[in-house]
Amino acid sequence: MTDCLPMITPVDCGTPAPVAPAPPVPVSSGPVVPVSSSVPVQHHSGTGFSNPSLPNGWHVPDWHVHVPTVADALGVVGTSAVGVGFAAALGVGVNLVASKRVLEARQVRNYAAGSLVLPVGAVCASGSWTAPLSLWWQGAHEFIAHGAWVGGPVAMSIAAVPAALGCVAWYRARFLGRLNTEGIGKPAKTRKLRRRQELGKARAARQAAKYGAPLVTGWRKNKAVLGTLSEYVDASQPDTYTQLVDQKSSKLEVPIEGLGHQVVLGMSQKAGKTTMLVRYGTALYTAFWHRYVRTGEKRPLLIFVDCKGGKPGLATGRQVVKIAARLGVAPSRIALWPITNRLDLWAMDTEDMCATLEAMINPVQANEAGSEHFKQNRIRVIKLAVEAPCGPPRSKQQFLERLSNDWLTGAYANDTAILDELDALGKNKPPAIGDVSGKMRNIFAAIGEGFDGGRPLDSFDVIYATVPGTVRGEYARAQVAALNTLIEQFAAGEHDRQIVLIEDEVSAVADKTGGISQINIAERLLGMGVIAIFAAQNIYGLGQNPDDRRRLLEACPSGALLMKLEAGGKVSEVFGSAPVAESTCKTHDGKPGDEGSLGNRDTWFIDPNRLAQFERGDIVWVHSLQARFGHVIPVDEDQIAPLPADPLAQRWATGTLPRVPLKTVRDLESGRARRADLGFDGEGGEAA
Repeated sequence: MTDCLPMITPVDCGTPAPVAPAPPVPVSSGPVVPVSSSVPVQHHSGTGFSNPSLPNGWHVPDWHVHVPTVADALGVVGTSAVGVGFAAALGVGVNLVASKRVLEARQVRNYAAGSLVLPVGAVCASGSWTAPLSLWWQGAHEFIAHGAWVGGPVAMSIAAVPAALGCVAWYRARFLGRLNTEGIGKPAKTRKLRRRQELGKARAARQAAKYGAPLVTGWRKNKAVLGTLSEYVDASQPDTYTQLVDQKSSKLEVPIEGLGHQVVLGMSQKAGKTTMLVRYGTALYTAFWHRYVRTGEKRPLLIFVDCKGGKPGLATGRQVVKIAARLGVAPSRIALWPITNRLDLWAMDTEDMCATLEAMINPVQANEAGSEHFKQNRIRVIKLAVEAPCGPPRSKQQFLERLSNDWLTGAYANDTAILDELDALGKNKPPAIGDVSGKMRNIFAAIGEGFDGGRPLDSFDVIYATVPGTVRGEYARAQVAALNTLIEQFAAGEHDRQIVLIEDEVSAVADKTGGISQINIAERLLGMGVIAIFAAQNIYGLGQNPDDRRRLLEACPSGALLMKLEAGGKVSEVFGSAPVAESTCKTHDGKPGDEGSLGNRDTWFIDPNRLAQFERGDIVWVHSLQARFGHVIPVDEDQIAPLPADPLAQRWATGTLPRVPLKTVRDLESGRARRADLGFDGEGGEAA
């Protein structure tokens, strides 16, 4: 092998042959250029297509399209159909319930807003924005694939329930908008659906009234709550959008800010008017008390004047007294006049005393010249007796003693002009002084000690005044006239009270000789900040003539509270009209066809037929072309919560004892003296 000579490679002979070293290459001192050791790798597509002229890294697009199988496509379609069908079934069911319960669009909208807790909870729990849709899809898939009759619907409900409720809310808004404008289908169908809506809402309000309601709502803007709200109507016709964004409450509320005079009309023994007045008075007192506690201004004073009298009036008075005691009103600041408390007529200034006594003897307006002559003579005799040089009388007995010709002649002995007046008054037929003396003695005999040495109005918070035991209308009328004059004189003076005056059945003290003008009371108190509420059985109890009735209704800036009324057309005339859609259809062979016309006409804003169909406790507050229908909730004495404490107790710590001790407390129904029992355990009142 030593003779082997490598021909091609050095290892041809088995061992490498020594290679002579190459001569050294001279190294230059120039810059060193780094050379990358990595060589780009040429990638070739799987298609075998190669083009060295294209840039490195270029790939041939993959034109392969995945086509699902028929089974996969049917699975997707089936899952989608099940999910959509489940949501549609929920929507149909919700719409049936809403139609059955006569729900408004805003009520369904509130349910839809509440159901958003389901998808929001799913998103928060999973951390994925698409969690509700994923659960909806998985629930439908599991329902088909594995028959998950419980888990599948539950998973789908997370997204399906809010969607179904939202769609139903929009559908209800559109449906009710059409029903209240152009109508649904034929005219008979439209009338039937509208009637069904009215009855259903009223029935729902009566059912909700069983669960009670607070007396007042709101904090900065307090509202008196009468009961539950069944329907809100205004002259404008709401569309789909306005119904969806409506923010009406479920309670029949009356804001106290800017509240003015009101009229209450309701049939006797069928409407529940007295129950409503007790509720309304209690709610207004509570609302104004909350405002007084918050601001320290205008302490409320509730005055309830019951003109019909009798035992029902006394029963209502005792109820008002008990309610006031449950509210936390001090017993010494609660009055049941004239049974347990009296008002001080003789401590008033001269002008107020004259005005009150004149109202007692002349409670009605003179209708002719002769009546006006006698009226002026009586006024003059009263002024002479009160404005005598020795000072005004300070008791009933002193006043009656002055109503004689001898006393007046002696008091004005140095005034020749007045002596001539007394001589002329004595020559009247009948003599004016004797006429006034006889009438005032009869009036005071009927009233008893109701105005004799009692307390001023400012020392009370709640007053219930009634006229029991007065058989003759003129005596009852004198009491009511005196009370109204006392209130007017007090309201016109300096005070920091919010007076709420409720006049119930003023027409009960009227007779053929006349009655008390309620419109005069309303106009006098309107600018004094007094809230006067005039209640009657019908429009004829608001005045002696049509002009006075109309004037009173139009003079009340806060509208009217209407309950069950028969023949309420005269009332509806006052509150204006509203447009209503009216559709007609042609007949073919005696049957209604599909062709017709649609138009608008004006009708009464408050339908008198609907007032006649009211049930006991149903009510509507109509004001400024807005009507709120509802149902009154009676005051439950066991559910009354005490009012907040008086923040200014020291300021109102006035004397609560009468100026003159009360001799007897007369039961004006029987004429016997008794001790008042109002459930205060000896507190308050003026015991005999």
